[in-house]
Amino acid sequence: MLSSLELMLEEMFKIFDLPGYFFKYKKISGVYKITIIVNNKIYIGSAVSIYERYYTHIGHLRKGKHRSKHLQSSFNKYG
Repeated sequence: MLSSLELMLEEMFKIFDLPGYFFKYKKISGVYKITIIVNNKIYIGSAVSIYERYYTHIGHLRKGKHRSKHLQSSFNKYG
């Protein structure tokens, strides 16, 4: 089952409204924002590959080893 943060990140990728967009274009770079809806806190980041960064975030959060203690805490509390 996906956590609420994972679902929010997946929704972020649907902005492009193109099937398989990130699978075809993995090297899209830019600035992104993750919003924890429950407490309205935000995390802003940038990446050379937003696609790869998404999976890095999820992996670190699941392992409890994200470098942002605030984002990790929110993930642990709200899922």
